[in-house]
Amino acid sequence: MSRCPLARRPPAFFVVLVASCIVTMISMGLRSSMGVSLDPVTESLGIGTSTFGLLVAIHGLMWGPGQALAGAVLRLFIEEKPVPDRTGTSIVAAWEA
Repeated sequence: MSRCPLARRPPAFFVVLVASCIVTMISMGLRSSMGVSLDPVTESLGIGTSTFGLLVAIHGLMWGPGQALAGAVLRLFIEEKPVPDRTGTSIVAAWEA
């Protein structure tokens, strides 16, 4: 008789799986909530939804390079290494250490 391969996994596997699902649901909910404020913001600014969407997209694209530049400037002025807060930044910090 073949059993389900997941039935043999330790309970810690399921705890990590459930915890990661919860974190993903929370983060996706925060990212997806921009649509709720789209109409009030565009009406108060007097711009169209496509213009506002373009502004949000440009912000998202500039966020990544902005973090790298801010980290580089920070390293010029302090002697301690900054604490990385993103996966890519953590990989770079671990590589340079």
